[in-house]
Amino acid sequence: MLSEYAKSKGGRLPTEPELRLFLDTYEVGFEGGANVGIRNWHPVPATTGLEANGGRGSNGGVWEWTSTPFDTHDGFSPTEHFPGYSVDFFDGKHHVVLGASYATIRALLGGGRLETFISTIIHTRGSVGG
Repeated sequence: MLSEYAKSKGGRLPTEPELRLFLDTYEVGFEGGANVGIRNWHPVPATTGLEANGGRGSNGGVWEWTSTPFDTHDGFSPTEHFPGYSVDFFDGKHHVVLGASYATIRALLGGGRLETFISTIIHTRGSVGG
């Protein structure tokens, strides 16, 4: 559905590697950090921080969808306590989402991968696949 919308507007969803390259190249925060961890208690406009942050703005504190299917990755192993927790979603219907919500707690963010379920799937640095 998101892919169809992007196509109708003359665009497409980025792949996970494309979005990672963008996020790693351009800091998508403002005034020293992204809008996560209940920093503002709500999403902020993408234009927030344009003047003070070299024209980069902010992602607003939202998840960033990709066209990459949610699937196994290097180092993946099912957990002992929840063996089917992520595997159930390796079906080609769920996709990787990067970034974080304004409501994502900072403890969930970081360099490692995180596999858990919150209405869809959180995958890699607090990302949702759905």
